[in-house]
Amino acid sequence: MRRQLCIILLVGACAGVCQVTLSSAVVSAVVSAVGEVTTPKGHSPIKCDVYCCNCNKDTALCTGENRHLHYLPRLPATIREFRMMRADLPELSRPLLANLSNFQIVRLNLTSNNITSITSDAFVDFPHLKILSLTSNRIPVTEVQASLRSLSTEMTSLYLDDMKLGHLPRDFFSAAAFIGKRMSILNLQSNDFTSYNNSAFKVFQLIDKLYLSHNTLGTLRLDAVANISSLDLAWNAVHQLPDFCISSGQPTGSGTSVPAIHNLLSLRLKNNNIPSIPKGTLRGLCLPSLLKLDISGLKLAKLENDFLADLPKLETLTVCESRLLSEYEPFAFRSGSLRRLTLCSNRILNRKSLKVDTAFLHCPNLSDLRITNTKMVMQDEDVRQLLLPLKSLQGLYLEDTSLGNLPEDTLWRLPRLKILTFRGNHLDPFRLGLALANVSSLDYLSLQANALSIVNESTLPWEVRLNLKKLDLSRNPFLCSCDLLWFRTWLEDVTRNKTIQVLAWPQQYRCAAPVSMRDTYLVNFRPTAHSCAVKSSGLVLLGALAGAMLVALTVTAALCYRYRWYLRFYIYRLRRRGKYRLMQVEAADGGEGLPLFNYDVYLAHSSGDLEWVNDELLPLLEGEHRLKVFLEERDTEGGTIADNIARYMDSSARILVVISDTYVREGWRQYEFEHILYAAIEQGKDIIVLLLGNVQAGRMTTDMRRMLTRGTFLQWGDSQEARATFREGLKVAINTEDIRPESVC
Repeated sequence: MRRQLCIILLVGACAGVCQVTLSSAVVSAVVSAVGEVTTPKGHSPIKCDVYCCNCNKDTALCTGENRHLHYLPRLPATIREFRMMRADLPELSRPLLANLSNFQIVRLNLTSNNITSITSDAFVDFPHLKILSLTSNRIPVTEVQASLRSLSTEMTSLYLDDMKLGHLPRDFFSAAAFIGKRMSILNLQSNDFTSYNNSAFKVFQLIDKLYLSHNTLGTLRLDAVANISSLDLAWNAVHQLPDFCISSGQPTGSGTSVPAIHNLLSLRLKNNNIPSIPKGTLRGLCLPSLLKLDISGLKLAKLENDFLADLPKLETLTVCESRLLSEYEPFAFRSGSLRRLTLCSNRILNRKSLKVDTAFLHCPNLSDLRITNTKMVMQDEDVRQLLLPLKSLQGLYLEDTSLGNLPEDTLWRLPRLKILTFRGNHLDPFRLGLALANVSSLDYLSLQANALSIVNESTLPWEVRLNLKKLDLSRNPFLCSCDLLWFRTWLEDVTRNKTIQVLAWPQQYRCAAPVSMRDTYLVNFRPTAHSCAVKSSGLVLLGALAGAMLVALTVTAALCYRYRWYLRFYIYRLRRRGKYRLMQVEAADGGEGLPLFNYDVYLAHSSGDLEWVNDELLPLLEGEHRLKVFLEERDTEGGTIADNIARYMDSSARILVVISDTYVREGWRQYEFEHILYAAIEQGKDIIVLLLGNVQAGRMTTDMRRMLTRGTFLQWGDSQEARATFREGLKVAINTEDIRPESVC
């Protein structure tokens, strides 16, 4: 021990006299010669540099932010993980790392330190290094490649992301640290790579996770076999999927096809320029082990039938943020292995875009279905047809879909359903109980952020509460009244006894009404059976009186609606009778009296007979007889129906009414006919009645039948003889008074 100390003191003295800085190589040589350096008795061990570092057990977190730090601080000997960020370290070299070289550093993170150069021997003194990050430093790719040769053979994770390397040489990973080794993580994101060639990765025994997202990869070259478990190609410019197979006889091209990426379990293609995935593109021969596939954000207009069907082990499919996706072919999701399906932030789902009766018909093992942040314009029966085939479903997540209800008689038919999340919809509390009836398998129920104002025993049936472990009803607009008594009491019981975990209680349970209690925490709303009984007894009498008044108003309203046209007529009749008599008196006294008529004929008819009127009747009246005819569809200038009938009937010399089956079926035409009677009785106007087709007598009013039974009406027929008779009768009717007021009465 004395010999070791003497050598160290001698070296230190030499350094002091000569005023030179000993390189880490010299120090390492000395240490190797004398053995491990220990702290002499009476001397304190090196402490954490609190000026720029925070040390906790075996980890040191250091920052050079706002300190213009150009060196690496000295640290305790126990440090195994070192992180330095935001320092100013232009060149990363072996001497710069000397302060760390005597420790058994396992994890070295040098993210964002303005490193622009690195020496080839930078990591020589770190034989135990397993994880290295050079993230967000701008170092030439050739220097990075050279420095990798100094890495430990124990390397398991390498982070070279956001370094803008530009390209990746095929021999980039030719260092001994990588050949035949297994890497847990290889991160090459955000490096402006334009092409991918898996031959660069064939030296590895296996890469568990390879990240190549956020580059500009346009083509994927698969000309060698590489072992990669998880490949992330998201946010690139890939425009066509490769075959994922190569010929086992390359380069001659002979032999059978084998997977180009062996053991690929997860493939992430999110946000690329791929326009379609036809059936047969994703082949089981080329992707025999694929478990997870993410095709979110592609340029897909539709998902084609059976595009997954050939993947024998696919369990998870994610399709999100696909703004162009407007069609799912009937059997797009057909897969015997699919277990988890996520559809999120996509375009509207309706019966046109998604065939509800076949969409999941051939997904026998689907156990987890998530449709979130996607508007579902569907009726209850549509949702029912969509879900019923999913007999293996264990988790159902319908979040932010704008659905107003869960379908009745459906959930209990999904016997394995354990998790139900219906968050952020417009759930009707009065129909919730019907949807949850007989559902006894749920462990987890979330109805967060819906429209639940009242929760009672029927809302949450006893069979649901029986096995429930977790419940989330937070962020609902609760009505804090006695109607919430049961729910409030039940919440107290389950939270006190811890039989059910009520999530977000009590922070996110508040009253929305009445106004006096708005934003009051539900935990502070404590109704009792006694207080609610006192209130209810006073409300019984008030309710009875209100009920009686409501019945009376309902009956009155019904009668008024049933006879609305008659009421309007009699009100109008009273008003018009006084006005018309006043006009007669003025005429007798030499005043203006009765006005001149604007129309020769007011034509009363059904809208269903308009085509016949235009083709047959108007040519006779306006053409042959040159009469000015009022036609509702043509001559009305606006206003209500009642006002128009009175106004234009008063300004017409005579009235021609076309009685047909459609005329007597239109309810408001009875109101018009009452005005016709009034014009005949009170104003002495001529009425011409025309019968069109066969009219059921039971639908006519008494006055209509009386007019027809008198025999003073014209009848239209299709034969030439019938038409000639009609024309002659019309001519006579126009030039004579057909119906007198006395005969109508």
